[in-house]
Amino acid sequence: MRLQKQQDEVLTELTVTGARAGDRRSFELLYHQWQPRLSQFAYRLVRNSDAVADIMQDSWVGIAKGLSRLNEPSRFKGWAYRIVSNKCRDWIRHEQARRRLEDQVEAGAESRASLNASSSESGNAGDAVSSLRESIKKLPDEQQTILSLFYLEEWSVREIGAVLRIPEGTVKSRLYQARKTFKGVLEKENIEVKYHE
Repeated sequence: MRLQKQQDEVLTELTVTGARAGDRRSFELLYHQWQPRLSQFAYRLVRNSDAVADIMQDSWVGIAKGLSRLNEPSRFKGWAYRIVSNKCRDWIRHEQARRRLEDQVEAGAESRASLNASSSESGNAGDAVSSLRESIKKLPDEQQTILSLFYLEEWSVREIGAVLRIPEGTVKSRLYQARKTFKGVLEKENIEVKYHE
């Protein structure tokens, strides 16, 4: 596993170096190496496959434009994840604003009508994984991101600190707070989950 990771890191550094020098083939290899992982990460943050396609397109445009300024190829991983994370955050903010506007329009149109309570609740509980994912979406964006990086991407505290540009102590503090908030959400929904540290 460690050997595979080292080979992966070497391949990334070589393709980044070639892409920075303007080699199109190197950029294509870089894209094929990282697109699946970055797309999966984006999906974990936004949970919308249509949005992921747009987010990834914007992210790769950003990566292509900024690659010449990436002085250390070994930092590509954190740098690329940060770009995707920022694009996801932009999409989430835009989507929240759109939903608020839709809600206001709907509320205005139905101000004289009674609301049907059944429309706001689904009768199906879904499986445990689906329930957990829905619960995560109830957390603030920052907490969703840090939990996703630590538990789903299996990043170290140091890697998260580098990507989010915060000290390791702050990462630990935010992880603690995110776990606490998430635990509260789960308790309300009668879901039990155990964390690994």
